[in-house]
Amino acid sequence: MTPHDDNTPELNLLREELHKLALRVDALEHHTVLQTESAAPALPVSPDFAMPDAIPILGKAVLALAGAYVLRAIAESSPVPGLIVVVFAIGYAMAWLVFAQRSAKTNALAGATYGLTAALILSPLLWEATVRFHVLPGMVAAGVLVVFAAISAGAPITTVSSVLTALALMIGTGDLAPYAMALLAIAAMSQTRGRIRVPAIVAAALGVCVVLFIVTRPAGIPENYRPVAPAVSITLCGLLLLISTAGIAWRTVWQRGLVSAFEIAQAIVVFFIAAGGTLQIAHGRAAAAVGALSALACAACYFTAFLRFPESPRRNHHVFAAWGAALGILACFLILPDSWLTPIWSAAAVVATLTRARTLAFHGAMFLLASAIASGVPPSLFNAFTSTDFTPLTPALWIFTLAALACCAASFRTPLGTVYALIAAPSLAMLLILLAKPSAAFLPAARTLVTSALALAFALAGSRTGRRELTRIAYAIVALGSIKLLVVDFRQNHPAVLSVSLLCYGGLLLLMPRLSAQSE
Repeated sequence: MTPHDDNTPELNLLREELHKLALRVDALEHHTVLQTESAAPALPVSPDFAMPDAIPILGKAVLALAGAYVLRAIAESSPVPGLIVVVFAIGYAMAWLVFAQRSAKTNALAGATYGLTAALILSPLLWEATVRFHVLPGMVAAGVLVVFAAISAGAPITTVSSVLTALALMIGTGDLAPYAMALLAIAAMSQTRGRIRVPAIVAAALGVCVVLFIVTRPAGIPENYRPVAPAVSITLCGLLLLISTAGIAWRTVWQRGLVSAFEIAQAIVVFFIAAGGTLQIAHGRAAAAVGALSALACAACYFTAFLRFPESPRRNHHVFAAWGAALGILACFLILPDSWLTPIWSAAAVVATLTRARTLAFHGAMFLLASAIASGVPPSLFNAFTSTDFTPLTPALWIFTLAALACCAASFRTPLGTVYALIAAPSLAMLLILLAKPSAAFLPAARTLVTSALALAFALAGSRTGRRELTRIAYAIVALGSIKLLVVDFRQNHPAVLSVSLLCYGGLLLLMPRLSAQSE
């Protein structure tokens, strides 16, 4: 054999081995590609398979509306009684709503489209049956709306359609009570459904407000509106408050959810609608009942704040506690005689401050401010520093001033102590002026003397405690006193009396820098 012979056994064997190796590599590569293709997600072949088939859905909706118009034509031209046609049409709309609920389980677009179709059939139907043809009583129409909202199972389109239809029929028919009850029923069903509870409770509150506005008009109820008995109006107010309160309590107290800003505003607005409407309808005769209910709600809110939410969520703790304080003040105002308000609120302020609890300390300031208003401190303070005809000192002014001083002493080294100091110091100054009753000639100097003492007290407190805010308050009092000295004292004082004012003020200006330096 020659070296150039291509048919040698060794060369043939090598070729066979290379061929086998190539086949194996090709098989391995082909197997890998098949695995990769099988593992990769299937891409849509056509957009028709990825998107819902919207055209047939729309076609069915159009056919449903066509059927509704056929029923309307029958009602207008057929000898068949209109009530029978209306009942059949209501059933027709309900059937499409049920079909929408079933379709929504597999196709969201179909469910929403058919639900909207059912609403477009029912709403005009009820309007014409009640306003135009007068074949359907208001109570029945309201019940149909409630059933429609119940079957919709919280679907936003149908629920919003129901409440808007109820509001429109309330105004269009003048039959207020049935549709207000329907709105309350829809709101009650919607409290556990997060998507629709807000529009439902807003619509219910608006419906009750419409009733209250109509029945309490000074000119009387308009001719096209049916009268609503006072007991029914008060019942509507109570149901609105009950539904709103139960919904908020269920979401926050039972499920321990965080109270939202809307729920805070909702609770306040609904309470004022219910309580204010009840008091206005009853002409004040329900004050004791509303006050007792407020007292019970106060206890429930405090119980919830300190036992259910003692630490977290902190927002729930503060919100429920604040509601408790406000309800407690309102209960006292509605139940107790006016002469008892100042002692009760002053005592509550002192007790709340002595507890050393931060939340109750802030509530003590609220009680003290309420006591100031009840005792007539603002007008008395203005009178003491501006008028020559002094108001008499009353026990309420003494009680309030002593309570303010006690709260200031109990919380002097806390941040809230500054608030109490701002309340107690002017009250004490007012008490001194009203107690001394200086003559008209010496009155400007007496006021300057009291103002200087007040500024000196704040500056001294700031220097002893190292709290700069007290020193800043002292300088603010000095500035106000300077304006008073220039505008009033120089114009009204006798030279001898003016010298006393200048002597007091000059000494104050000498001491202030030293005291403020000690507080730095």
